[in-house]
Amino acid sequence: MSLDPISLGVAAVLLTVVSGALLLFAWLQNRRVTALFWWGIGFCLAAAGALFLGVQGIVPGNRLLGNGLFALAAGAQYVGCRSFNGRPPKILAAFIGAGLWVALWPLIAPHFPARVFVISMIGAAYCLLMAWELWRNAPQRLMSQSATVFVLFCAALYSIVRAGLGLVNQTLTSVDPATGQWSAPMALVLVIYMPTSAFLFLSMSKEFAESEFRQAALLDPLTRIPNRRAFFADAEALAARHKSRPLSCLLFDLDGFKEVNDTFGHTMGDKVITTFAQTLVHFLPSGAFGRVGGDEFCAIVPQERDEALTIAESIRAAFPAAVAEKLGDTLGVTVSIGCATAVGVEPETLVTMADAELYRAKFGGRNKVIATSGDIVLFPASPMGRRKNRD
Repeated sequence: MSLDPISLGVAAVLLTVVSGALLLFAWLQNRRVTALFWWGIGFCLAAAGALFLGVQGIVPGNRLLGNGLFALAAGAQYVGCRSFNGRPPKILAAFIGAGLWVALWPLIAPHFPARVFVISMIGAAYCLLMAWELWRNAPQRLMSQSATVFVLFCAALYSIVRAGLGLVNQTLTSVDPATGQWSAPMALVLVIYMPTSAFLFLSMSKEFAESEFRQAALLDPLTRIPNRRAFFADAEALAARHKSRPLSCLLFDLDGFKEVNDTFGHTMGDKVITTFAQTLVHFLPSGAFGRVGGDEFCAIVPQERDEALTIAESIRAAFPAAVAEKLGDTLGVTVSIGCATAVGVEPETLVTMADAELYRAKFGGRNKVIATSGDIVLFPASPMGRRKNRD
């Protein structure tokens, strides 16, 4: 049974319009994902281009307008891919393909193979750019993003083959050379590609939003560093990778933080907490760290005892200086640090060991670093009781 090009063409236009409308609707629901806007606009432009190519003899210059809109649609979708990756959109890039098509039109207008070659290569270039953008510059790997890259690569390959065939055999270009309109095969490609790519773009945005929600659940909302849950998850992974190597735990508790809150208000207290978090980020090597309580932070690093003490002393000395520089020198806030080093222990056990040393630092004058002195560390049976007492 032969395919009816008119019916397929109408179906292609309608499906492309619906795809663009769905993407724009999704953007209205979540305007932070501006890529949805660009993708939606791209699909609407593609629908307009398909419509112009289907009205041969009715609209003057339909070939110029139709293919130009297709080129502009591909450019808009490329801008959307850049935006999705959080990179500058470079809106000018959306017009390069259409501009090239218009500039070459006086030369290629009389020659059907030349028209097919140019528009196909423009489409292929944009598809390859989109695939490269989503693969190479993706801030995180999403399953739907990999699938989108594959579909875009296939679309680029199809366009390249179409361009080559257009030069040697006009009957295999998926375009009717007699009318210049899309033929049944071309319409069928649009019917399959447009909704598929729209579905993948929507899936990418949904998966990205879910990833953001999961990430937000693992970050402390004030400091934007890992929270207690994320810290222990990272610590478990770190301990699994270093079963036979020493791990050092640094447990931090801010001195005089309650007085800061009572005297200067909670806004100033939040600034102190944020300043300490920034100090940790600056001085800590790779490992696991996070905010595990109100003014309590913890870090586990794959370091020997002496190396961990050096890091701890650097943080202890740098924190008051950072507070004085950013918030003034009247707060008088410092940090006490407990340090414990062991091999082959669970992170919670290591934290409990460090908590015993922090207890000694707090009641030994504060603004100190105290570490375990041997392999066996004795500590009170109730760490939560110690924390309550020292607080």
